[in-house]
Amino acid sequence: MLFTVDDWIFDVDVVATRQYSQKNLQEHCECGYCRNFYGTIDDYASKLRPFLAQFGADVEAPVDFLPVEPRLC
Repeated sequence: MLFTVDDWIFDVDVVATRQYSQKNLQEHCECGYCRNFYGTIDDYASKLRPFLAQFGADVEAPVDFLPVEPRLC
């Protein structure tokens, strides 16, 4: 399925993406970072969940979500 967002065109297999997200949702992380992310995503990025949903992705099924520390050197 093709999606156009602004000047970008996305070609996405929505069904396959949804299946992959559902598989990851069963295994989603329960660490403090992820619990905070899941609990606050709708407050600080309210448009992210509906944006990802049109592609079949679930914001609560991240493939990899790790804190990033800035490099000091």
